[in-house]
Amino acid sequence: MEDIIDKTYLPFTTDELKPHFLLDFEGQIKYYRESAYRYHEFMEKHPKTDGIPLKAAMIPRQIEKDERFWTITATKSIYDHQSRTNMLKQLLIKAFGLTPAIANLDTWEKCLDGDLQLYNEAWLPLS
Repeated sequence: MEDIIDKTYLPFTTDELKPHFLLDFEGQIKYYRESAYRYHEFMEKHPKTDGIPLKAAMIPRQIEKDERFWTITATKSIYDHQSRTNMLKQLLIKAFGLTPAIANLDTWEKCLDGDLQLYNEAWLPLS
């Protein structure tokens, strides 16, 4: 079995992530792998980070604060969960209220009905 990108920050294999990228999959995965590699290399060299200047740790420890890692991990974890429709419904209610503000959709269940797909960093045209 292929190794995961990072057991904490992106606990998925490239095969698990591939269907969720529309463009430049190889480039996207390269970014995540390199970031994880820098982090682990830095942490092996500096198991105790006391006294390490922030400037020296910023790039190698970027993974800890990188919203791209957190977003993919959170959304894919929900997408893969057996109760994803209910979880997404609760998330949408908290974010947007009890009913969608979309014409012809009076419930979040209708919004979530069908073959849901998850895409990360999908390119959207401006017009």
